[in-house]
Parts: sequence; C-alpha cells; structure tokens
Amino acid sequence: NKKGDRTEIGNWRPLTMLCVDYKLLAKVPTDRLGEAMPHVVHVDQTCAVPGRSARWNLRLLRDAVAWAEYRNLPLMLVALDQTKAFDRVQWSFMFSILERLGFGKVFIRRLRTLYMGVGSKVVVNGHLGDFFRLHSVVRQGCPLSPLLYVLYMELLAAAIRADPG
Repeated sequence: NKKGDRTEIGNWRPLTMLCVDYKLLAKVPTDRLGEAMPHVVHVDQTCAVPGRSARWNLRLLRDAVAWAEYRNLPLMLVALDQTKAFDRVQWSFMFSILERLGFGKVFIRRLRTLYMGVGSKVVVNGHLGDFFRLHSVVRQGCPLSPLLYVLYMELLAAAIRADPG
C-alpha cells in the first residue's frame, strides 16, 4: 500500500516476485546498460547512472535559486511527478528508443526475450488470480527497470532541454 485509502486499488503498488533464474538472466544486460548509461544519457540525469549522484542536481538547484536571487531575476522550477511510471512504459516504444540510442540489434533482441510474452498473476487476500499477459511495464524489483526507465524518459528530457522557452 502506498498512501491514502486502502480500499482504492490506485493506492496500491504491485510487487513483482521474480525468480532467481530471471534475475541471473537480467544481470548481463543490466551490467552492459550500466556501462553505457553515462555515454547515452545527458549529464543532468543522475538517477540510475553509475558514477552520478542526485546530490549534483540538488546542488544545481540551490545554485540556480541563489543566482536568480542575487541577480533579482524571476525563476521557475518545474517538478514532474510520474505516477505509476514503471507501469506506463510501452515496450515497442522502449525498444525503438534503444535502437535510436545506438544499442545493437542482438542486445535489443535479448531484452525482448525478457519482456515479450510475459504475464502475471495477482494474489489478493491469499487467493491467486488468473494469468494475464503484460503489454507494457518495467517490473518493480527487476534490476533492469530503473535503467530502462531512464532511457525511456531520455527523449522527453531531451525535448525539454531543447525547448528555448
């Protein structure tokens, strides 16, 4: 349960129980993505990028506020809350982003095997529900998920950075 009314399904977060086999299979692409992240993700993205720290962005934020106050300039800060972010990742779009960022076809094909054709079951009050297919989502608890989500959002971040307004 996240916050709020426990009877509202939207206030619950899915927990994905992944088998050890899956986690071992995901380890190699996770390590490879980790090595590539600093080269394909803009320096302002610090989450899930090895060697970077969110403290950098906090420092930048404090410096921007101090500079605007010192220069007596208006400053606008925008914070985006990406509710259920991992649940909204469309696989076909994610794979096209990976292609656009220069990841090889073999690497992407291996990622597809980890995501395509997978499904889930839900346990509610101790009762196991029916199997259903997943068509989007990077799973909470998968070591690849934070990396893939950052790559997924990199196009939006690039568009925001490129906007002169």
